[in-house]
Amino acid sequence: MQASRQPALFVSHGGGPCFFMDDTRGPFRDMNKDSDTAQWFRDWFSAGGALKAYGKPSAILVISAHWEEDVPTIIDREDHELYYDYYGFPDATYELEWPAKGSPPLVSRVEELLETHELPLKKEKKRGLDHGVFIPLKLALPDADVPVTQLSLLSSLSAEEHVRLGLALRPLRDEGVLIIGSGQATHDLRGMDLAARPGDAAGPYAAFVEWLDATLINPEVSDEDRLAAIVEWEKRAPGARDAHPREEHLAPLFVIAGAAAAPREGELEGACRGDSKPNPSPNRSTNPNPKPGPEPKPEPEPEPKPKPKSLCLTLEGGVGDDSMPEAKKVWDIGFLLGSMSLNSYLFP
Repeated sequence: MQASRQPALFVSHGGGPCFFMDDTRGPFRDMNKDSDTAQWFRDWFSAGGALKAYGKPSAILVISAHWEEDVPTIIDREDHELYYDYYGFPDATYELEWPAKGSPPLVSRVEELLETHELPLKKEKKRGLDHGVFIPLKLALPDADVPVTQLSLLSSLSAEEHVRLGLALRPLRDEGVLIIGSGQATHDLRGMDLAARPGDAAGPYAAFVEWLDATLINPEVSDEDRLAAIVEWEKRAPGARDAHPREEHLAPLFVIAGAAAAPREGELEGACRGDSKPNPSPNRSTNPNPKPGPEPKPEPEPEPKPKPKSLCLTLEGGVGDDSMPEAKKVWDIGFLLGSMSLNSYLFP
């Protein structure tokens, strides 16, 4: 795989197949085939487009919000089918075609990288590409002239585990592979307001997106703080559970944050959970005023468990010299339906 270094990209993929619909009065009136967002996807590789400066990648790896497995699982097919995993939409949206090819070399490379970091990988031969993959890519690459495959989320939805997964995938970018996390900046279907005007947003959603922008694209935020904030998003972000009652649409961003980072090799310990203090040894007293008595016999130290070799955003070890470049917000049209942000972010 030889191509120029590629960015890591988080995109908000909209609602189902909305960008191929004619809806002008319903809930997708501002996300239809003629919308500014649909055109933004179409322009990715055109002059002035979000990805034009990087050239077409050698392959694309997509992590979509719509596939979860117990362990990382990758689609291993030479020819893809499409999985129309949306319901109640116009008949024409179930007839969309996109003749994408798979990439056996990319599957093998992902397997190699995850094995190096002692992360498992399953291969899936039957599943098709879901709409989080084929809707944006059919717009950007209508000729399907770049091989693509999809990697699942983890059903744990753990931010820490997904950042670790992204860290393992990071070398792909230097090999010309575009890594895309396809989710949504906010995703609360219960909070949608069909009467809301474009740009209107209830307080919690606006507060969450403001935090997201400040965390991702503020150059004054260090790499360590940025990654720690992403791992602790539920505690740190205002309106976190309003914007994401369930975080499957945010989890692709966790992977992208890892793929964009450059920490040194280190151990997770408590640092990945925002706790930089090491856990006390089970054989060390934590009582500041122990009662007098005979000196206890020292117990043998337990045999240490093997540590995973995977990189981590360890705050104790710091980040590497090749620190995370400043991210760019490459798409922002405010809010739709009162709660939906389609913000997208690129990490050079």
